[in-house]
Amino acid sequence: MIDISRQLTPSHPNWPGDAPFRVKPGARIAQGDSVNTGELCTSTHTGTHVDAPWHYSETGARLEEVELNRYVGRCRVVTVRAEGGLIPAAALAGLPKRLPPRLLLHTGQPAHWTEF
Repeated sequence: MIDISRQLTPSHPNWPGDAPFRVKPGARIAQGDSVNTGELCTSTHTGTHVDAPWHYSETGARLEEVELNRYVGRCRVVTVRAEGGLIPAAALAGLPKRLPPRLLLHTGQPAHWTEF
């Protein structure tokens, strides 16, 4: 299994208008608490995430209604380059007729980026 998620940082870009990513300290052992904790705040549209069908359709399935096994398993990774912010159809023209059930597009986006 390969984890393809990206690290969230305070300068991580958001969808315009969404809540920015931030971590607020919580309990601290150094201050007499029994544990160290923190509070996370961000939009569900931040960082590595899955858009449930509900994101695009009021009648679509919400994320908790989508089976996890849809996102775990064999896949094909294809390196593509965006042109003007979009992946051109020609970038996918050479794909074989039979593919695994999942297709991941590696766009070359750097691991740490600052603009959405």
